[in-house]
Amino acid sequence: MARSFVKNGLGMLIYWRVNSASSPIFASSRTHLGLPQVLVFVLALVLGGCGFQLRGTIDLPPDWEDLHLRTASPNSELARALRDGAARAGIRWQDLSDANYIVFLGNEEFRRRNLTIATNARAAEFELEMSTNMRVTDREGNELLPETVVRSTQIITNDPENIAGKAEEARLLRDEMRQLLVQELLRKLRFLAENSGAATSRAASSRAASSRAASSGAASS
Repeated sequence: MARSFVKNGLGMLIYWRVNSASSPIFASSRTHLGLPQVLVFVLALVLGGCGFQLRGTIDLPPDWEDLHLRTASPNSELARALRDGAARAGIRWQDLSDANYIVFLGNEEFRRRNLTIATNARAAEFELEMSTNMRVTDREGNELLPETVVRSTQIITNDPENIAGKAEEARLLRDEMRQLLVQELLRKLRFLAENSGAATSRAASSRAASSRAASSGAASS
């Protein structure tokens, strides 16, 4: 079923792109139905057909659901995207005094470099890179995740005859890259939570085994 929704959604997108380029009817309506709106519509079909849900997808242990976000740019697009994405996944952002763990988020860095050069000596392709860094500690300040860099890259072609269209494409790509960064940040949080929980469980089991062994030894003597 998911493949059917994907196929139908992509088919609608291709149909729209072809007809909008060749038909005067579609050409006259492009101001009313732009590519971003069509992408959102197709994405809604695909996600609806797959039964996709954001909430609960990272399955953090209960004590990892109360976090505090510390960043130098709390109102940046990246910070807002992380807060929103994490909240949809079940994380509750708390004041520092009420949080079990603290997530330190760096600033969003964006770079563009020439990837290939055309015969006219102009860049034919650009590589876009967005990056940030994160660090995680517990409420006592013990470092659980040292500063880690997270990156997302995309490639965009250059078209000097369609500057406005390429600018819009680059803006959409930046939004997509930011969401990919958020997904990677959440995956790192999940990995950290799962492994720290496993380490805690192993330590507790080891202490319990030692205690039982000591009690058994005392009883036998």
